[in-house]
Amino acid sequence: MIGRGIFSNPWIFDKTTAQTDLSSQKMLKLFLSHINLFDETWGTQKNFAILKKFIKMYVTGFDGAGKMRHELSQSSSIDNLKDKVEKLIY
Repeated sequence: MIGRGIFSNPWIFDKTTAQTDLSSQKMLKLFLSHINLFDETWGTQKNFAILKKFIKMYVTGFDGAGKMRHELSQSSSIDNLKDKVEKLIY
């Protein structure tokens, strides 16, 4: 149960941070960090599509999040996903 709870609130163990305190920009930057870490760790050894299950965790709770999630889920490669997230941030 705790493992699944992480997907809806990655700060479940951090008593100092509430998910509602994080802006969409902070969430997207954190997602970009997650993508980069995945790429550095696994490269092409694992399919980047594994990251798609995390989109809902990072892109939720703000206006336009549903449309963003849909757009990000259509990514065809890790570089494509990075580019899309970077465009949303900057």
